[in-house]
Amino acid sequence: MHEESMRRAIALNRQMIRADEGGPFAAVTVRDGEVVAEGWRHMFHERVSDPDRIPY
Repeated sequence: MHEESMRRAIALNRQMIRADEGGPFAAVTVRDGEVVAEGWRHMFHERVSDPDRIPY
């Protein structure tokens, strides 16, 4: 299952980069052999010099 999980995280990463929705990080959470969550890092397209102005 570990290899399958890693492959899914890599595929999700590539999918989000192609869709211009994510950066170089994606993850899956597995419980009892079943994927229960997926996530990726959203990238901002504008530079923000003040961290308090970053939209969440």
